[in-house]
Amino acid sequence: MKKGFLILLILIFIFVGIYGTSYFLKLKRAEQKLNDALLLISEGNHKSAIEKLKEIIASSEYPIVKAAATYILGDAYERNQEYTKSIETHQSLISDPRLTEKGKWHVQSVLSLSRMYRQGVSSITPQKTELLHTYLESLIDTVKEENVREQSGQSLEEELKDIVDYLLKQSFSLSIQDLSYEELLVSLQTELGLLLLQEKKYERAESILSRLDAPLARFGLARLYLETGQEREGISLLEDLLQYDNTGKIKSYYITAVFYYAENLYSKKDYSEAVPLFMKIIEREKDTEYSESSLYYVAMYHYRSKTYTDSIKYIDRILSNAVLTKDEEAHLLKGYIYYDRRDFIQALKVFHNFLSKYPYSERAKTAYEWKAMCERSLKYLG
Repeated sequence: MKKGFLILLILIFIFVGIYGTSYFLKLKRAEQKLNDALLLISEGNHKSAIEKLKEIIASSEYPIVKAAATYILGDAYERNQEYTKSIETHQSLISDPRLTEKGKWHVQSVLSLSRMYRQGVSSITPQKTELLHTYLESLIDTVKEENVREQSGQSLEEELKDIVDYLLKQSFSLSIQDLSYEELLVSLQTELGLLLLQEKKYERAESILSRLDAPLARFGLARLYLETGQEREGISLLEDLLQYDNTGKIKSYYITAVFYYAENLYSKKDYSEAVPLFMKIIEREKDTEYSESSLYYVAMYHYRSKTYTDSIKYIDRILSNAVLTKDEEAHLLKGYIYYDRRDFIQALKVFHNFLSKYPYSERAKTAYEWKAMCERSLKYLG
């Protein structure tokens, strides 16, 4: 058995020596062109990349090149916001059996299509959505089987086939790599979970997403918790995911979720829960409407608790930052505090400054009334 295997292996090497030189040279040229296109995409020059990729697909005779180039072309169209062309390109890869046999690029195309449908860049009917569910589930089963086969070892025939594939592809090295079966499996399961979440099929989505450790799956699970009234669990998950946030999207989602949850708790007078959440926003955000409103809620909490010094500290932060959304209310609140502390002179100054700064404000009438109260208090109470 071993002797026969060695003889066959020698024959393969002889074949590759005769035929392979031309193949490798052509493959190397295609590899260089694809890597050039990927460089153009990374530089944001999507139109030039698209033309180069179309040329590669038209001129190459090798399915392994066409499959990779078609997927990358679909991705380039998407990045250039040509979504219809992106969808058509990915669909052409998925529907061509010659290309689906070479690598796993067609699976990545399915993931791209699902993501675009989910994000609303193209409409999709309920019937097509169900078909997409079925296709994703079918791919998950297929990839699971391939992953098990890859982990458990291969038959002699499969090993020989892989040797040939390796010899014919060893020089084909792109700067973007096809995913492993394990990576594909996680990506497919995550995408199916997110698609179910989009359709508010929460029970099925949770059963999938809760079993995955990938950051995108955890983010989907956090969204699910927030949408189903499990705010604490959702916020906790988002906090854990902030370490993976390279784009700021998770932080933005986190801040919004925390603010509205805290605001809801505050409206129910659950200050012990709401105030620490507002403080989280204040610590993480600077000069935004969410941080401004959070500062005001905390200032109001301290005002109602009669911890006036703390309240003024947060009011001063509102008045000194670059955001203006709560300045008028904070200005008035500062006047109320001085009045409550019977510091009528300081209160009078605050209301006078308010009227000078915001003479046409809807709150000017309130400021006039409090200014008059300060003047009366000084006259009769000293």
